[in-house]
Amino acid sequence: KDFLEHVKKGEDTLVITPTWAEHARVSAAIRTNLKENNRLSKKEFNLEIERPAGLSDSEKKWNGSYRTGERIRFHEKWYAFSPGDAVTVVERRANGKLLVETKDQKKIELDPARAAHKFEVFLKEQRDFSRGDQIMIKRNLDLNGKRILTNGSRHKISEVDRDGVIKLENGVTIPKEFRTFTHGYAVTSIAAQGMTADHEILSTSARNAQALSRQQFYVSISRGRMSISIYTDDKERFREAVSKDSAREFAIRKIVHNSIYEDRIRKVKTKKGIDITADLINSAVERGIRIERERRKQTRERDRQWFHRDEDRNFRSRQQKENINRNKGAEFWREL
Repeated sequence: KDFLEHVKKGEDTLVITPTWAEHARVSAAIRTNLKENNRLSKKEFNLEIERPAGLSDSEKKWNGSYRTGERIRFHEKWYAFSPGDAVTVVERRANGKLLVETKDQKKIELDPARAAHKFEVFLKEQRDFSRGDQIMIKRNLDLNGKRILTNGSRHKISEVDRDGVIKLENGVTIPKEFRTFTHGYAVTSIAAQGMTADHEILSTSARNAQALSRQQFYVSISRGRMSISIYTDDKERFREAVSKDSAREFAIRKIVHNSIYEDRIRKVKTKKGIDITADLINSAVERGIRIERERRKQTRERDRQWFHRDEDRNFRSRQQKENINRNKGAEFWREL
């Protein structure tokens, strides 16, 4: 309702969610409200879209991070793959590689550890769209060597035909082969970095508390120029979530995406016949936190050493130049 009130006044409003799951729920609620107020066509078209999985480069290197049906799309050339080519994950291999299927239905092995910096991972979802919907582009679209849509840009739909071709209000036509977009009424906390708006609405529920941290909360609440509103269904859990350190969240994500721990927990439960999942996870999390904090400490120390090394190198370089100039001057006066 707050979003609709700001829209009626013509004020720029940014809705932020911590996860894509929350993004889908908030977008559905906003669309329902817009339909009830006749600001969105009630005739809908169901489309299969791609949205980013949100994996970091480190997570993309582990084949345990992938699930069957996810789509890998290359943004840089990698052997036979050109920018824009996509493959679908079929199976995770024991050797750490992935069995993927190309658009020609050929199955090949892909080593994510070597190619992680060359591609992005996308999830396939079914979403409803209507005339007047706002969408957000999640991948650059180039046609005939010219960029017509930029990643992160938001546009309004003016028409959707039966073949799935979308026409935007700015005159651009999105071909049915391009489906890397989603509803543009909200953005995730990561995508919100660098954005500003007149009004900001942060929406988070208790089920997404694990995705929040002190650092992420600061980024999320510093986008609004005139007002900031926070909506949650559990205040206490929200306070607890925004007071935790991101190092812990990083460690938890590593464990969740690492199938080794999942297999170990499953085997121990089967062998012992007791439930010790919580103890295993907690001990692994604490170990992950120690490793992550030590890694960050080493990174800071390395950066400090590099800074002083560069400073020493610059100082020696200046001294050498001064000595050379001094020697040249002395030689000049001797010759004179």
